[in-house]
Amino acid sequence: MNISNGLFLLLLISGSLKIKSRTQKGEYVYKCSNRTWVPVLARAALVNLTDSTTVVGDYSLSFADAKNRNGYAGVWSLHNDDADSAESGSPTSTVAGTEMEIVSQGASIPEVLAEASFHEHYGVANQVSYIHRLNTKGGIPPHKFCSENSTVVIPFEADFWFYTQDLIPPRVPVAIVVPSGRMVEGFFCTGPIIYSFDGFQWQKKSMNGKLYNVPGGDEFGSFYMKDKADERGGQFCLQTANPNGWQLVGKIAGNPVKISDDSLPWTLFAVTSSAGNV
Repeated sequence: MNISNGLFLLLLISGSLKIKSRTQKGEYVYKCSNRTWVPVLARAALVNLTDSTTVVGDYSLSFADAKNRNGYAGVWSLHNDDADSAESGSPTSTVAGTEMEIVSQGASIPEVLAEASFHEHYGVANQVSYIHRLNTKGGIPPHKFCSENSTVVIPFEADFWFYTQDLIPPRVPVAIVVPSGRMVEGFFCTGPIIYSFDGFQWQKKSMNGKLYNVPGGDEFGSFYMKDKADERGGQFCLQTANPNGWQLVGKIAGNPVKISDDSLPWTLFAVTSSAGNV
């Protein structure tokens, strides 16, 4: 699969693969519009990859929703066990995803890597961060012209693999390893960075990200650049937003490591000041 180096490292962390499932009774529904088959929805039951008698959930994708939400990959509802059902008050937990990578499979629907964008109810899906659609078969409409407003249902098969790697430290390049370090807490961060061109190169002016427990999960705080560095040179601020919150300010330590051409380098920060319950 065509995955950037950073994602390749991220997805292959030992222990991050939570569930392997396979579709059962999967189908793509198409409707004819202007003599072309247009996808309307996809749906399937999900069963355990090694035991097809064990149903683990279901999958659905409304292409009307996909049109309104760029890259929308669908919704997966996974069955909770008795303990999670009692705690959440729901027999299922849900994760929705947004496409990050798409790889064509010719005569079958493409393979997809999706990042979680929404969670509902506590349970097995609550910590899912990424979803792979693999080993696809079928799902492609007929090539011949169609009659206006007619519909066709095409069977499809696929594996869906669910990852929770945000709970596991990634393999860090040697240049930014903390020799005797121990991971205390991890967050998922997303947000904009603003650059300005000084006539020679692009300079980073500001960044303002939000912190989540996992992609599409609960918001915990923020990561941003201060306008001015503190007395020890720290300008990057990590803070949590809750009654027992804390704030860390740091500066870049060592040389950042470039993992992929279209992403920020991996960076180690040295703490210069702190506040709150750190």
